[in-house]
Amino acid sequence: MRIKEVEELTGITSKNIRFYEKEGLITPDRNSQNRYREYSEEDIRILKEIKLYRKLDISIEDIKLIQKGVISIEGCMDKYADYMDKKIKEMNRAKEICVEIKRDVIKEQDLDIDIYLEKIEHYEASGNKFVDIAKDFIHKAKGCMPPSYSFWFEPDEPIINKKDFTLELCKYADINKLNLTILRESMEPVVQINGEKYFCMLETPRMLRFPFSIFFTPNTYGFRFVYIYKYE
Repeated sequence: MRIKEVEELTGITSKNIRFYEKEGLITPDRNSQNRYREYSEEDIRILKEIKLYRKLDISIEDIKLIQKGVISIEGCMDKYADYMDKKIKEMNRAKEICVEIKRDVIKEQDLDIDIYLEKIEHYEASGNKFVDIAKDFIHKAKGCMPPSYSFWFEPDEPIINKKDFTLELCKYADINKLNLTILRESMEPVVQINGEKYFCMLETPRMLRFPFSIFFTPNTYGFRFVYIYKYE
């Protein structure tokens, strides 16, 4: 069957299907006459399985490991269930402090900020995570972006070549359920999103006053944002 049929049967966009193929998650046959992809019932099953796992926030990398038999489905579910339990615990800790602060305010008591900060530090020392404010200055970038941008996002991984750029754009489209077509793969790619044409750029927050994207450390390659502009 052709990709349009697959879209209808799975609810997955053709661009994401091709992204999953590029990642090696599916390998449809090719028609020997015209080289078009021919999707089988097994491909449909695999795509639905990928959709299920992604809905549970299971990473592409872990889905690959499941497919290769490196980790079992049971083991992967245990891993993510444990992760979710940890996140729930962390959120409950934060909720607990919110309730305590509200209680003190209702009682018209002076808010002893140091007590709550010490409590948070104690929880953090025990392995609980609260919001990391170390990168708050990055979020200021929202107010420093050029006024003509249409979308922006922070990539999951550093973008250092055109293939990275394509993968991060596909991830963004996957997460936000956008119909994305890469019209020109480059470090300033041209794309089509939901029928509209855009070009994309990497920029550093302007408040840092650097004219170009920069690299802070070999591990992070700096904080680089993707801005997407209407193609005029």
